[in-house]
Amino acid sequence: MKVISVVQQKGGVGKTTIAVNLSGEFCQMGARVTLFDADAQQSSLAWAEPKKLPFAVHAAAFSPEHPIAWAKSIFDYGGDLAVIDTSPGLGPLLTASVELSDLLVLPCGPSSLELFALRKAIEVIAEIKKQMNRLAPKLLIVPTRVDPATQEGQLLQQELLSFSAEVSPALPFDMDFVRAFTSGETVVTSAPNSPADLSIRALGDEIVRSFSWN
Repeated sequence: MKVISVVQQKGGVGKTTIAVNLSGEFCQMGARVTLFDADAQQSSLAWAEPKKLPFAVHAAAFSPEHPIAWAKSIFDYGGDLAVIDTSPGLGPLLTASVELSDLLVLPCGPSSLELFALRKAIEVIAEIKKQMNRLAPKLLIVPTRVDPATQEGQLLQQELLSFSAEVSPALPFDMDFVRAFTSGETVVTSAPNSPADLSIRALGDEIVRSFSWN
């Protein structure tokens, strides 16, 4: 089983949007996917309440005192892929996620605060990776809420390329993501072939291509 954790220091950067819609995209590819909500706000669980998602969503509350039991609970569900929607921050949950995962997805929007938080998160992840006894996870930065008509949107991709990590195609600033949450679906079913859907497809394809997941 592969594990993807969606992590960032700052909240409001699109972690849940990516976790839910990427899970849906991998389901479309034929994978058996489980999404774990490790965020205290439980946004992924709220998204799943209408019971329209094609994958299971489970609460995965993290206890700093029992990180091994938490990791074991993820693997106990089996399947092809586990996606973990984490809380914002750089504490014990981030450490456990780095140690558990094959891939870390780091969303980042165009604001300077998000870029600062991303840089700090990558620095902390690098320190965690130095202490690991297994193959360290790869990193993928995902530009989010990108409006290519603005100067910020045009400069974001270039700015992110200065970080020591892969950068995926951007996710647009698009109300279809909001509507998908409202309907309890992913954009692949609520807005098929929309810019939002196509951007999630491109993200899934990038993961398969760059990290040889097929």
